[in-house]
Amino acid sequence: MIRFLAEIALRITIMAASTPSNSGLPEGITKTKNIYEIDISPPPAASWWTDWGGSYDEYTGTQIALYFERFLSQAESIGELVDYTLYIDTSTYIVYFNIPKHPWLYADYAAESENLIPFISSALDEDDPSNNYIRDVNAETRLGIPSFTVKLSDSISGITLNQSFSIEIDNHDGYFDDDALWDLFNTPVYLKKAVTEKPAYENFMEIRSGFVGSTKITFDRFQINVDDKLRNMDEPVCNLIDQKDFAFPLVAEATGKNIPVLYGTKKIKLLKLDNENRFIAAEFVSALGGVYDKDGNPVSASIDGNVITAANAVSAVVTGYTANNIGEIIKDLVTRKTGIQYVSSNWNFEEVDAYTAIAPDINILFSQGDVKKAVQEAIKSDMAYFIQQSGGKFTIRKWGEVYGTHEIPSWAATKTPEKNYDKAQENYFSSCTVKYNFSDVDKNTYDTCLYDEAETGAEDRYRKRRVSEYETDLITEQAARNLAVLLSGRYSSMSQTMNLAVGVDTTSFELLDMVFFAPEINDRIFSRAEVFIITAINPAQDILTMEEVDFRDLDEMNPMFDNSNYEEDYDQLYAYTDNSEYEILVDGGNA
Repeated sequence: MIRFLAEIALRITIMAASTPSNSGLPEGITKTKNIYEIDISPPPAASWWTDWGGSYDEYTGTQIALYFERFLSQAESIGELVDYTLYIDTSTYIVYFNIPKHPWLYADYAAESENLIPFISSALDEDDPSNNYIRDVNAETRLGIPSFTVKLSDSISGITLNQSFSIEIDNHDGYFDDDALWDLFNTPVYLKKAVTEKPAYENFMEIRSGFVGSTKITFDRFQINVDDKLRNMDEPVCNLIDQKDFAFPLVAEATGKNIPVLYGTKKIKLLKLDNENRFIAAEFVSALGGVYDKDGNPVSASIDGNVITAANAVSAVVTGYTANNIGEIIKDLVTRKTGIQYVSSNWNFEEVDAYTAIAPDINILFSQGDVKKAVQEAIKSDMAYFIQQSGGKFTIRKWGEVYGTHEIPSWAATKTPEKNYDKAQENYFSSCTVKYNFSDVDKNTYDTCLYDEAETGAEDRYRKRRVSEYETDLITEQAARNLAVLLSGRYSSMSQTMNLAVGVDTTSFELLDMVFFAPEINDRIFSRAEVFIITAINPAQDILTMEEVDFRDLDEMNPMFDNSNYEEDYDQLYAYTDNSEYEILVDGGNA
């Protein structure tokens, strides 16, 4: 039976008492890094203190949340205790946390601790329905069955964060009517799922988390709307020109303007700083090429840091950050501009590093907007996706690469599947052009790569000719051609999209994972497609949206893929995933 657990934060009236953690820490982690600890272990059943009538300020949640000007994120190990993180040692009930200054230096309003209170969707043990204790905490059976979908963007590339979702908890008895008690705004929420019988806390796997955005209370239900953890990465990508950052007086019109962020090399317009012929091109300049006046004539110039001095200067050829691979750009933008550090609790190292190793270089300038828009602009030069996975980690996945694989027998379908060609019709083309090598910020000059090798076959099969155009920041003809081939492999054929509800746990399934599913149901061969790529997941309801691919596509898109490892004639006797073991769930029970 599938069970869901929601943990919501309830403010503790007394701030957690912490002590410096000076011993037992890994090498390199010392008290100079402001590591503190809190003991949240259960108090003894009896002691001299209770015999004398005393009581303990104990924690009553499944875990603890700490706030020091922001909620601390959870590290995977004590060795990853970077600023604003905490680690809970479940064997000792000791909470270690790292903050940039001592706890007593935070104002009362900027520091608090919170219990995470559990609510479940059904009894943990059907034979003992009143015994719903998780980590010695009674979990009330109030949670409604959740439903939400995470999907790829509709464009050829893009960002897929853990989009907003909501949960509903029963309120027939007025349990949540006290507004002062359930003041949840901006507090963390965790939604977890378990498929084992009589699950313990460790059996519940996180499928979504975030911070409370708003609540809605009626006489019968309490609805919590949960926002993405990063608020969709809305931090500005550009710093502002500020007098405090310069040793010379600025002209009035310069103050407050965006300082562009440049990766690679471009000819860009200069921003005037003062009346002494000083200009700024970007927040970081590693090399200065030619500097030009309004007529395009070169002028002599010097540079100090990122400040250029030149008479009558209007534009310059500038090299910014030299790590201009798309993967490196995304890592740099997110870690520097949002404060999300590059540690394993935040990032899927293996996949991000694998993408970075094959990602193309680009020349790109960001002069406005937020981090999310900047990442979107960078990744549009490849058929790749910046994804926040089910456990909250970031990854970058590329269409055509092989990630997790899952084999689902036809009898595991809980509803008859549906197939359509809506997306295929929308994105179809017989040939395409990829624009690349834009030499200046106005995009007046560029090169074009035309790919029409599939045109004849596509028109013959689908009776339609269409040319699609893609504008990129790619630099080389080979990179443009590689993208064109990848695009054609996906969009020059009409691939079906299938919606499939399954009786297997999809908690470990991720976007762009591969699914082997031969839809032969009730002696009907519903589709001859047997290999799919996941484009949307509802992990709460175990519903997949998948796009058809075939082995020939995989060979062309990824020469390293060896399809001899997979048989096309399955015995239909089992379900398999390479990510984790899971049980088959049929009619709400275990097969």
